[in-house]
Amino acid sequence: MLGAHDTYRTLKATVEAVSPQFRPYVGELLRQLEEAVDAYAMALELLLVPLSFELQDDGRREVPAGLLAACEKRRQRVKALACRLGDPAQIPVLEEALRFQELESFAEKKAMIHRFEGWLARQANGSSGAWRFARCCDDEATNSKWDFDRISFYLSRERGEDPPSLDDALDWLRKEFEKTRADCDASHMPLTYCLGPLSRALKGAGSDAGEVLGEAGRAQLAEAQALLGMIAALGSAREKQRDYPEPSRLRVEAESCLALLAELRTR
Repeated sequence: MLGAHDTYRTLKATVEAVSPQFRPYVGELLRQLEEAVDAYAMALELLLVPLSFELQDDGRREVPAGLLAACEKRRQRVKALACRLGDPAQIPVLEEALRFQELESFAEKKAMIHRFEGWLARQANGSSGAWRFARCCDDEATNSKWDFDRISFYLSRERGEDPPSLDDALDWLRKEFEKTRADCDASHMPLTYCLGPLSRALKGAGSDAGEVLGEAGRAQLAEAQALLGMIAALGSAREKQRDYPEPSRLRVEAESCLALLAELRTR
């Protein structure tokens, strides 16, 4: 336990000294790591409240399950933050990505997205910030582990000057769907916003019926229909699981894309 407190004090001093030298997201991660180590040290203190625990028949001490769970949860938090700091693949594209991930309420996350949408609109009117817009549109963002990076990419491609191709939009949607399906508790926000580029691509495809009705176009439409059906079902399942009072935006947007598909298939 003394070792944990020593580690916390050393980490705190180090964070104060080095944070200004790094990108803001690194400074924020270090701050979170400092808090996590402090919480872990406090949890370990609880193990010393009784000076000893009864020895069980299997040779283990009879430590309360709740106390063990609290210590383990904090240990995992420390480990996760340390791994994130050391993994180049977890570097966010945008500085705001970490802050977005730490927001607890849906309303706060929506407000942050709305601010980004406002920034996108200003870029269309000629505001400065081309370097940031270029980062948002970089395909690297689609592979980011951070929700805000991917949401920003999908919004920038949906509302950019050049519409995405149907092939690209399907590829992004396929990857995002697999990410979401792999984690039953994952937020549906990135997948919902990923439907935006597909919707625009479908509307663009509708302006050239000859291309859509070709063999490759028909195959793309068939894949899109199957994928959108699974996404709509995923949204419906979340509605039942969490007792939503109205249809989820994920299902609404997926069904809207399915309606666009139906129009294309009748051409």
